[in-house]
Parts: sequence; C-alpha cells; structure tokens
Amino acid sequence: MNSKRGISKLAKVIVCASVVGSIGFYNLLAPNAYEVYVNGRAVACVKDMNAAGTMVNKVYSELVNRFKGIKIDKDTVYLSVIANSEAISSEEDIRNNIINALSTKVKAVEMRVDGNLVAILASKEEGQKVVSLLSTHYSNKAAQDNEKFPGISSKIEYKEVEVNLSQVDVVEDTVKKLIENTDKGTSPAVKIAYASKDEKTVIANRQKTISMAVPSRGSISSNFGLRWGRMHEGIDIAANTGEPIYAAMDGKVIYSGWASGYGKMIKIQHEDNIQTIYGHCSKLRVAVGDIVKKGQLIGDVGSTGNSTGPHLHFEVIINGKAVNPYPYIYKN
Repeated sequence: MNSKRGISKLAKVIVCASVVGSIGFYNLLAPNAYEVYVNGRAVACVKDMNAAGTMVNKVYSELVNRFKGIKIDKDTVYLSVIANSEAISSEEDIRNNIINALSTKVKAVEMRVDGNLVAILASKEEGQKVVSLLSTHYSNKAAQDNEKFPGISSKIEYKEVEVNLSQVDVVEDTVKKLIENTDKGTSPAVKIAYASKDEKTVIANRQKTISMAVPSRGSISSNFGLRWGRMHEGIDIAANTGEPIYAAMDGKVIYSGWASGYGKMIKIQHEDNIQTIYGHCSKLRVAVGDIVKKGQLIGDVGSTGNSTGPHLHFEVIINGKAVNPYPYIYKN
C-alpha cells in the first residue's frame, strides 16, 4: 500500500517537472524581437514593433524635408524573430540601412572647394552650413591662440546633380573630414588665413603696395595656419624635383645653406623690413651677399630637410613676424 502511494507521488512530481520544462523551453524559443525589411532588405532588428514603425516613419519624414519633391518607393515588412540584445539596431544604423535600401534618385549638389569635390549634399544651403561650421570651428581655435580669424579664403562652388539617395553625404561628416584634412595638410581641404592684430594691420596697409612674384609653379598642398597642432608659418607649393624657384621680390640674399627642418634654404632681405624664405630646395643657385631681382632663378624645388615630398616651403616675414603669403602672391 505504501509502495503504491510512493509511486503515485513520484509520477505527479515528474508530470509537474515536465510541464515546467515545457514552459521554460517555449519561453526560450518564443519570438522576442522583430526584423524590419524595406524593399526586401533587412534594415533593423528591434524589440518593439510600434517603436520601430515610429522610427521608420521618422526617417521618411526627414528625407521628405531634406529633399524637396522626393518620392519614396517603399515596402516595409516586420517579421517576428528570436534575437539577443547584441542584435538590436541603433537609431543611426536604422537610418543608414533604410537610406541604402531605398532605390530612389534625388536632386542634389556637388560641393567643390578650390576645384576639389568634397561632398555631395542635398542642397546649396547644406554646403553653406558646412562652411559656417568650419568658420566657427577655426574661429574658436584662433581665439584660443589669441589669433584673429579673417575667414575661409577657398573658392566654393556648387553643381546640381542627380544621384542615388545613398550617395548623398551628411553635413556633419563632411565638416569632420574637411577639418581633419585641413589640419593634416592633405587634400581636399580649405584655405585658412590666420592673422594676429598686428598682421591684419600690416596686410591692410601693405597689400596694395607689395607686389610679389609667384615663387614656384605648382599647387598649394598646405596652407598657412595651424597644422598637426602647431603653426605652419608659410605655404607649401607642390612641384616636381628640379622645378625652378624664383625670387618673390628684389632683395639681397642673407642666407643660403642648410637649416634645421628646412633642409637647403634661401633667405632674402627686401625693403621695408620684409624677408622671404624658400625651404626644402634640391639645389641652391645663389650665395650670401648676392643681389637678386624679382622673378630671378634662385634655386630648384626639392625635398630636403623635414619633408614628405618635393615642394617649396615659402614664408613671408614682415617686421620679424611670419604672415600669410597667400594674399601677396595670389591676387584675386
């Protein structure tokens, strides 16, 4: 009798354990998230379908506001899935994935800085916002170094184009890229003109009277201003090794030889306490004491000293202070 009761009690325990195990197993395999598909492409994994719908509609609204007249061909599907927390998409990922999934053509603009394509943006207004954010950034940096920031001297151009939606860049990413390139001295970048109070006065008073020749044929590869966390007190003109270097003005050679960092360097004294420096030369064609004329051959382009490639480092010094050479050799 006691044996039968024991068996019956054991059977009940087994049945209960089976029920609990089944419930646990079901919970383990039950869908706990949703995959979102747009035009057949998975764009997100989310916990809440209503929240996902709100997010998707928000992206569509942003696109309509950003691209006037855009027609979005979309087919959105939600599927129940099992997913862990690591699979849940961020808002930024959802936005980017939706844009890539939409096969939509939009009217946009190419933004070019000094002839270089830097971004494709939704409108000219977005390009102007890029310039404004850059100006604010460099104005703040100049203020920290007790400098004045006259503005960005680069030529900005816009061209209307029709592209896929996924090809259009983001304003903030464009600003970040241009700041990084400008500070590193790589292309594409913007021309930044820094000036102290004294320098601004000197330029205003002398720019019309000082006439300088372009010291070398080539393109500017690095501008005057902050570079790699320190001041770059001249401009770099990229050219092939052996290309001619010319005196910017009449004057007298006061140094011709090796200088730390500059490599083979020439320094010329001009009237009105103006000096010019020509660095990284491969060959020096003048000696100390020589009297030179504006446009006279004085050396060859090279890559001596601290240099990553052949170019001329050109400086203008007025009253003992390095100023931006650009306004003196490139007249608008």
